[in-house]
Amino acid sequence: MRDTFNIKVDDDYTIRSDDLNFILGKNMVSEQGNQYERTIGYYSSIENALLGFVKQRTLASNATSVAELIQEIRELNAYIKGITVPKLAQKK
Repeated sequence: MRDTFNIKVDDDYTIRSDDLNFILGKNMVSEQGNQYERTIGYYSSIENALLGFVKQRTLASNATSVAELIQEIRELNAYIKGITVPKLAQKK
């Protein structure tokens, strides 16, 4: 199967697709300094891949309280909304 697109979500994560899935990947650097992508998961929709992104960022959070974690999740959701709203809708 071939990748049909490869989209940078942020500096650490990308979403690509093949003929059947949307694939969330995390950009990594090996001990030798080589860059590579680690597959986080395979998803049936772009929306689910973005939810996987939020989950991964939440799991890696340094939040020290529930309120702080909720705020981070809200910020991630706002970020996703900002990158997924079509340009035409923003012009209205």
